[in-house]
Amino acid sequence: AGVYAGAAGRKALTELAKAVSGRYLSMEKGSNSRGAYLSGLYCKKNVEGILQDAAQGKIKVLFVLGVDLIKEYPNGALVREALANVDTLVVYDLFFTDTAAYSDIFLPATAFAEEDGVVVNFLWDEQKRRKALKQRGMSKPLWEVAAMLRAAYMGEEAAISFDVARKELEDSGILSSNLSWEPAEETLPKIGGDGVLARVTTTYYRSARYSTHCKAVSSIEQEPFVAVNPADLEGLGLKDSGKARLSANGSSFELQVMTAAHVPVGSLLIYGGFENFPLTSLLSGRWEVRVKIERGEE
Repeated sequence: AGVYAGAAGRKALTELAKAVSGRYLSMEKGSNSRGAYLSGLYCKKNVEGILQDAAQGKIKVLFVLGVDLIKEYPNGALVREALANVDTLVVYDLFFTDTAAYSDIFLPATAFAEEDGVVVNFLWDEQKRRKALKQRGMSKPLWEVAAMLRAAYMGEEAAISFDVARKELEDSGILSSNLSWEPAEETLPKIGGDGVLARVTTTYYRSARYSTHCKAVSSIEQEPFVAVNPADLEGLGLKDSGKARLSANGSSFELQVMTAAHVPVGSLLIYGGFENFPLTSLLSGRWEVRVKIERGEE
């Protein structure tokens, strides 16, 4: 349905699916993070903390996996300072991004259909997959890169297949399944200042990243929009499917207005991830910001 459902909402959908002998697919946020945790990759510091350490020269080697920090992280100044102050920056990505331009070592990634492996799917279950396409050039799946690095560090031979690598992880005991798949209920953060509280989120396909490199995606790129609770339309002087101009931190954008009952009353949800909408310019270190909002030109 394209809306965010809390734990109670998903429970109701599960019961409905059972009642009609059907299925539903819950597109969970955080699957990549959970998959990394299950593989034993865990750090006590968040991205902001890691970038701060890198900016201060405390991190010698930074490995960036499949993310363009410069375009996607809401603190561009910190990102650039961090990338400039690490001794060695390694970037593993499908595309040569703005972040990759800072790299000392760039490792070409395989696409989803070009690799064997295990994914944490939309239901947060582990699911094995097999590659459907032959990988191109010198690209390698991430598990193989990790196995090669481990082997070089330990002075051992690298695993020759994903199944061998996975068995090594299982035998080591670092795989964990202690996390609950139920997310916490969303609450509005407390941010001072004038204006309407807005949260910025990326679209599922993160089209800012892919439309830059793929004309086919760019041709179907959705127009940026801001989601508003129907109860707030009149008070904000807006109308459904109309235009709204949002301003913050010296930047201003005109977006299409869409109503969505799941947006908390008194706030906005800005859907970013668009090539022509550099959302990070509205932000200053976090994904929430207070914006000035006015009716745009129709």
